[in-house]
Amino acid sequence: LLGSLGGIYLQMGLIDAAREALGRAVELGRLQDNPRQLASHLSDHGFTLLLSDHPAAAIPVLGEALARLEPVEPRDRRLASEILSMLGSAQLRTGRLREAEENMLRSLAHAEAADGERSVAYARCVGALAEVELRTNRLDEAERDSRRSLAILRELLSEDSADVIGASSFVTEQQARAFANL
Repeated sequence: LLGSLGGIYLQMGLIDAAREALGRAVELGRLQDNPRQLASHLSDHGFTLLLSDHPAAAIPVLGEALARLEPVEPRDRRLASEILSMLGSAQLRTGRLREAEENMLRSLAHAEAADGERSVAYARCVGALAEVELRTNRLDEAERDSRRSLAILRELLSEDSADVIGASSFVTEQQARAFANL
């Protein structure tokens, strides 16, 4: 119930309330024998930590979420992909670039196995990998992957979707950086 309440708070944009409810769900989840459910609560709790600008605190929470899924079963690949992507994002935001890239690549592999290369989940992972490539000054790779992400998203979603708008903005930002470097 606390996990569901935390999810509702997230949808309402009440990040602090979501973080508190999900933190309590994690505490209670540790008392039960349901690793998959606990991994889901940990994942959501880690997400609230990222949203509230606490990436360093999110890293161990997301690491535990992933550990609860190990070994990752086929039915859990989508969840593992999401966790790894968030973990990579937290690592990227804390300057742990090598680890971020490793986890983004692992996330991408799980997304491909779960939903295929022509899926929103896969496109999101490619876009996240492009962010790592940008931060590691691999501009050509970042541009290629961000354009690939945007192309997939445009095939699957409307132009006014948040995913397409975000990916399009990222491509535009990269173009501006490239132009500034000329």
